[in-house]
Amino acid sequence: FSPILICSDPGYDPSSLITDISRVYDHQHGNANDITGSKLVAVSMGSSEGYEQAHDAILRAAKAGNWVLLRNIHLCPKWHPTLLKLLGNLSQAV
Repeated sequence: FSPILICSDPGYDPSSLITDISRVYDHQHGNANDITGSKLVAVSMGSSEGYEQAHDAILRAAKAGNWVLLRNIHLCPKWHPTLLKLLGNLSQAV
């Protein structure tokens, strides 16, 4: 897996662009989901529920080769070390 970090200007939400890219990529590689056309899971960050959902989504995506979009991750800087540790552990396991 290859995590990608996309930072945008304040007020600009690249979510729809990322969704479109994931659809095209998944379609070209035969990974498209029948309903959405993509294997992308979007998680809104900023709450404890979002942290748990993000953690679970990342673990599932790493196993299945799916996409995870963490929206508004700037709202939870205290969770960033947890994310880095999670990604580090995944890269060691692969």
